[in-house]
Amino acid sequence: MFAKSLFFLALFCVSFAGNFTIAQDSYLLNGKPIQLMSAAFHYFRVHPDRWEDTFKKLANAGMNTVETYIAWNMHEPERGQFNFEGANDLDRYLTLAEKYGFLVIVRPGPYICAEWEFGGLPYWLLKEDGIKIRTKDPKYMEPVTQWMNTLLPVLSPHMIMNGGSIIMVQIENE
Repeated sequence: MFAKSLFFLALFCVSFAGNFTIAQDSYLLNGKPIQLMSAAFHYFRVHPDRWEDTFKKLANAGMNTVETYIAWNMHEPERGQFNFEGANDLDRYLTLAEKYGFLVIVRPGPYICAEWEFGGLPYWLLKEDGIKIRTKDPKYMEPVTQWMNTLLPVLSPHMIMNGGSIIMVQIENE
């Protein structure tokens, strides 16, 4: 199942390659050179009431791209109980990024580091006897697959080839 998620993610990458590419020493957006002026704006670290104002300020500062981690433990605090509301409303965050003309780089982990509790992994993974975190261990890969299968439909409408602004996706961290 994780392979299926990665396959679909690879399709996203191949699909938007025609719209966002790297050529020698520059990025190309729709075939034209673009300089990415990026700011780290991690939605889960800013109250959602401040997101719009933050996007406005970043735009006024000359930024055209934002990068955000996606902390798995924020979205699945208990196994199988996903939360994409309030401070976890990733769709709203991405919609606001698009409203203010930002390109987006997402970093969904599953491990994000980010000076974040357990690197963004949910604590309940540790309840699984014998689990080997951040390996191809089936006890780890099964919940990772469920996470990615839940997350990718949230990201998909925001991918550049679907009219959104996500130009890059970084799997894992460090």
